[in-house]
Amino acid sequence: MPELTKSQKIVFAVLAVSVFYAAYEIFLAPPKAKIDKTAGEAAESAEVKELLNIMLTRITQTATPAFYNASIEKAESRWQRDPFIEQARYNEWIFSRSNGGSTPKPAFTYTGYVDLGSKKVAIINNVEYSVNEPLELEGYILRGIFPSKVVIEDKVKQHKFELFLQE
Repeated sequence: MPELTKSQKIVFAVLAVSVFYAAYEIFLAPPKAKIDKTAGEAAESAEVKELLNIMLTRITQTATPAFYNASIEKAESRWQRDPFIEQARYNEWIFSRSNGGSTPKPAFTYTGYVDLGSKKVAIINNVEYSVNEPLELEGYILRGIFPSKVVIEDKVKQHKFELFLQE
């Protein structure tokens, strides 16, 4: 058997010490006693409970039922303006409804074109799409990408339309 190097001897010694210590802890060391809550910990828990009770009573005393009723009424009322709707699309939808359009016309903006050689990418409504990929708005598929326009198909109406690049 070849002679061990100095670093191998050190690693072997550390390994042996750790194995002996693990065996001692598992088999020979007396079991550790369970630690009960001390009087200080019990007092701290009582202080926390007392503080919570004081805070709860003060909150219920200061908050009147009129405040609760007003906040519930405000939460249930209709919004003046929905913060989750993009204003331009909403205005377009309202305009199409007021002009007798039964369904709102979707608004698409073609703002970018990237040619990666084997793959063409179009940026429509700030989202990247490739050919034959469904658009974010359900029912529409991107059928063709060109530098100056894209072709979008409406699956429901089986109608294709062109969208020109906006710079």
